[in-house]
Amino acid sequence: MLEAFNYIQSEHQQLLYSKVFFEEQTKFQYPPTSLLVFYFLKINVVEGFLRNIGLSIFNTLKFISWNFIILTISFVIQIFNLSLKKHKWKENGAIPRFERIAINFFLVCLSLSFYPVVKAYTLGQIQCWLNALFAVLFWCWMTDRKKIAGILGGIMCLIKPQYALILIWGILRKQWSFTLGFIATSSLGLIVSISLIGFADHVNYLSVLSFISKHGETFFTNQSINGVLNRWLFNDPILNFNHNSFPPYNPWVYLGTVLSSIALISAALFLPMLTSEKGSITDFSIIALTSTIASPIAWEHHYGILLPIYAFLLPYLLTKKVLGKFTIYFLAISYFLTSNYFAIAKDLAYKKIAFLPLNIFLSYLLAGGLMVLVCLYILRGTKYEINEGNDNPQNNVAIE
Repeated sequence: MLEAFNYIQSEHQQLLYSKVFFEEQTKFQYPPTSLLVFYFLKINVVEGFLRNIGLSIFNTLKFISWNFIILTISFVIQIFNLSLKKHKWKENGAIPRFERIAINFFLVCLSLSFYPVVKAYTLGQIQCWLNALFAVLFWCWMTDRKKIAGILGGIMCLIKPQYALILIWGILRKQWSFTLGFIATSSLGLIVSISLIGFADHVNYLSVLSFISKHGETFFTNQSINGVLNRWLFNDPILNFNHNSFPPYNPWVYLGTVLSSIALISAALFLPMLTSEKGSITDFSIIALTSTIASPIAWEHHYGILLPIYAFLLPYLLTKKVLGKFTIYFLAISYFLTSNYFAIAKDLAYKKIAFLPLNIFLSYLLAGGLMVLVCLYILRGTKYEINEGNDNPQNNVAIE
């Protein structure tokens, strides 16, 4: 991102993505609006302050990322306790103070060991910020702060356009306060970005999205359907990340990616129309997780959004065992798959049994994410779900 920002700031003739992405083959895949954070850091007052306290841009971003980790953990704790209170894990609803402290400490430990969250930080990825923003957004939805949730969603969309899927969901679910906040924030950010960078560079970004959708990534940390298909066909090196190129175009991979994305998105957007669960926190979790899984590229750290979803789900499933006695085991297996890094899976990458490449085992994080999606769909289709999401006061049940 910093390389792209420096190019924009320099005397240049070519469009940003034509030069950086296609010619120099630097994998800068974020939209121009994502560079607004660097413009903020370059404001004279901000830059002067950072210089006075001896912080470089790199160290500043690292400091911000660590604080976002803390923010993620604090809201995961809030989400878990809200869900615990709502679903009345104990009959009297009261949890002794020592037990609450122990639970919160355990949640801190789980958060700091949740691989996608930790990986985002160690990579210096802005996904670390997005994971935190999503945790806050999730809490806002649970507490009926829809406008704030919309503002946060708009900020996330300025960094990763696939979150626009949540906006479409909000419109279809008639979540107007959320939608207004989302559109206002993202529109304002887009206007500022165009005024600073130029309209042509924003149009140029569409060619990047088209290219990525046709190629994806074969590297095993791409935990998407596209990644599975690329690895099945050995379309590019599986265990070695190529910093300067993408897998060659394969029509079967592209077709499978498109069809799976259509199926996942259609199910998330339209299946709930037949139920009374439109706009619930479970419904919201489905569209949020789908926006990651349905993407051509879903790196391991993109699954950091699962942490607040788990925090919501566990108390729910402790009382509503939708899979019978296997419910908690099912969720535990999912968490085990998504929260860890299994180096042993690499050993199976190039081995085959009959016609099935064993590199399917490299997609364990995707499998765990799909298991969560299954739980969410079952919950949304049962009588246990309370309709929390409608802006209509008669239908709205907020969590205090």
